[in-house]
Parts: sequence; C-alpha cells; structure tokens
Amino acid sequence: PASNSRSKMQRRRRHQNRKPRHYWSNLDNVEAELQHAWSHNAGIAQDLETLIRPSHHATESEHATRTGVNNGSSRNRDRNNIIVIPNERLLNYWGRHDLRAMIAKYTGRSELAMLLGNERTIIMPGRWTDAVRRMPSFMNALVQADSNLSLLKPPSSPKQQQHTGDDPCHPDTANEDVVAKSSNVTSVTNNGGDNSSSSTDDSKWTYNGIRRPKNFWDLRTILKELFDYVDGYQAEHQRPSVWMPRASELIKEGRYDLHQAIKRHGGVRAIGRLAGMVEFRDWWYFEGLYQMLVFLRSYLDEYYDGDYSRFPVMVEVRDRNPELAKLVTYYGGRKFVANKFGMSDRNADARRASTSSSSLLQDQPGASHSNYYGDDMNWGPFDLVFAIDLLGLVREDHFVHKPPLKYPYLRMPTAEKLDIWERPDLDAKIHEYGGYESVARRLGLMFFIRKIPSKDKRRPQQSQQRHQQQRRNFRYR
Repeated sequence: PASNSRSKMQRRRRHQNRKPRHYWSNLDNVEAELQHAWSHNAGIAQDLETLIRPSHHATESEHATRTGVNNGSSRNRDRNNIIVIPNERLLNYWGRHDLRAMIAKYTGRSELAMLLGNERTIIMPGRWTDAVRRMPSFMNALVQADSNLSLLKPPSSPKQQQHTGDDPCHPDTANEDVVAKSSNVTSVTNNGGDNSSSSTDDSKWTYNGIRRPKNFWDLRTILKELFDYVDGYQAEHQRPSVWMPRASELIKEGRYDLHQAIKRHGGVRAIGRLAGMVEFRDWWYFEGLYQMLVFLRSYLDEYYDGDYSRFPVMVEVRDRNPELAKLVTYYGGRKFVANKFGMSDRNADARRASTSSSSLLQDQPGASHSNYYGDDMNWGPFDLVFAIDLLGLVREDHFVHKPPLKYPYLRMPTAEKLDIWERPDLDAKIHEYGGYESVARRLGLMFFIRKIPSKDKRRPQQSQQRHQQQRRNFRYR
C-alpha cells in the first residue's frame, strides 16, 4: 500500500474558558485577579498589608513620592488594599499563564505597578532568596499556606516537574523558623555562592568557587592532570594507570574541567597517543575477554566439577550466570568461543546424538556432509587455564608501568619476558599451541613479527626532527 504522508490524525484542543475581549485592559480586573491569585492559588487568607514589613512598605511609598507617579489616586480605589505582584516562579508554579501574559501586555511589572499606583503596589523580587530576605513575614505565611513550598528552594513549574520527576520543593523544610531560614539565605549569599547546604543532586554544573587562571590548560598541564587522575583511579579501582580513560568516565567522576580541556586539544584518542597510554577500545576488549574466561572457569568449577574440555549449555548459563552469557555473546557466541579455546560444544554433541540415529541423509547419495554444529571451525588445541594465566600476567605487568609507555599496546610477552617472570611452563605451552604469533592472534594481543625499528629508520629526517621537538615540548614524564 502507498505510504500516507500524514503521521496521525490531528486532535482538536480542549476548549478553554477565555476572558472576555479587552478584559485585561481594565485595571480593576487586573487588581481583582491578583487578589484572587493570592487568596485561592496561594491560600493566604490574611490581609496582605499585615504581612508586609512596614519598612518595605515605607520604602515603596518614598519611591512613589520621589517619582511623583500616582495613577491609582484618580481611579478612587482603596489605598489600604495592598497589591503584591508575584514573580515568575510563583506564576509558573500556580500555572497562571494568563497573569504572565497580562504582565507582558503591560510591558513588565514596573509599568504595571505605576498604573496600579506605586504607593500601594509591591513587586515581589524575582530571586527567591531576595524575596525571603526582604519579605520574611510574607514568605513565611506563603510557605505555611502551601506545604510544597520552601524558603530554601524556589518552586518548579509543572512542566519542570514532569521532566525531572522531583517534588516542587523540599516539603520537610517548610515548617522551620523564618529567622533561621533568612539568616541561612543571607549567609549563603555572603559566602560568594558557595551554597553547600542547599545543593541538590542535579547541580553538577554548579560553580564550585575555584576558577582556573587564563590559559591554564595547555598540553603539559593536561598530561600532568591526566597522569594524576589515572594514578588515583588505579589505587581506588585497581585498574592500570597506563590505560586511557574514556570521556564519559571523566564526566562520571566529576572531572568536567579535564574532559573539556582534552576535548579542546584534540580529543581522547589524540591525547592518549601523546600521553603514551593504551587506547580504550584495546584495553576494554582485553579486560572483557579476561573477565569472561575467569567467569567461565568458576562456572565450570561450580557446575561441572572442573571439566574444562567441554563448553557448558547456554540455556543453563543464561539462567545461572547472565553476565557470563552476555560476555560469551559479545565475544562471538557459543560455538566460536568453544572452538577458540579448545573446548567441545555440549549443545552440538547433544544435537548430533539426537539427529544421527534418526537422520538418513548420510546414506543418501549426493547428500551434503558439511557439519552444521561448528566442527568445521578448527583452531587447534588450546587450554582455558593457560589463557587465563597468560592474560593475567599481561595485566599485572601493566600495573608495574607508569605512563607514558614507549609502545602503548597490549603486547604478547616474549620468551625473555617469560624467563624474567620465571614461567617456563607458559613458554612450553606457547610452543605446543602453535608459537607466539598463533597464541597472540587467538588472545587478541599485539605481536611484533620482527624487531621494532628505531625512530631514525622508520621516519624521514624532517618528520623525525618534528616528532622529537613535539616530544620535548609536551612530554611530561
């Protein structure tokens, strides 16, 4: 069938009761709606004049006297009736977008206050901490009327609550004393923004009070900070310091400064090559392979009495050890892993036994004898315990070194290295399983067929000089 260009049927919006035409042009309606918002939306039943500080009201009256603006006197309204214009935080929290549009129609709160009469109109400060400091009695009554409000945190709009899933404020702080809250807010303001008492989990981009000087992040500083970070990460998480961390790891650990500096200077791969560290993709594959083999050995010890010659049934593995099943799937699947590490497949043996007695294809002429169960994969003999021992030695060797490495790779150990480690049994096993190159290919290790040439032989003279200059300028250790 032909595709329809329309995504889905449009739905008519729900009808909303609108105000009459030119309703907001009448200032009496504006005043009535503001009073209605404080009495119904906020739940304040007291007279607003009794909640406003006299000093604040006197300040507003002096301001009106200085400016000489008294538009409210010609309209014969009650001067004892105080009008408080709420800020955007409260209007969003109440969902009173009609009042927001009305204030925008009058080009702002200041213009609206002039029209209503400056001597009896008070503009609520836009910043929540300023409102608490300047109007403590009024804010205390507002918090007592609505248990979802707090003096320490401004309210969130309904749309923000849908995105974050948080409460509008901290309800547990709504019943504290006003003087303590006002002094707390004042102390936070005087401390230069170091608001540690009211910090939330989603304030990861909050300024922490420590600003780096200009031109601080050069390449030398980036390498120094990077090496200090990986040293600390090695001590805490037992990961070699010569392995380059991922960009998302730096963000997760709170090092946004180092992440942004690395991003500005070429990215993780460029800085990793310059720092002489093993790339993330290389050590991630190596670490996952080593973890899979360790899990597989412990699984066979627990459920198959240490029989390493046969691969377990994957249906049982998924039920007993889901993490091992995920790793086996990631590294090629059941048949591939079993043949790669010299193990017979229990699933294939069971299927072969069930089909050999009932199938007559072998007796028919011209029938295909290709093995469906993976016997055509022939990697040669291998040993699971030997693979774990060899990968474990390579991993332990990286714990000894510090960046930068001369050759930042996960390399196959040489015969000389095995002599230093006093592991002649591994050397014999390597020759038994096809030699160093064959074992390196099977385990995903770097293997140099010939001796690595020196720098002057593999680079032209000009390129070699430029490379040496870069190493002198940017090399830290």
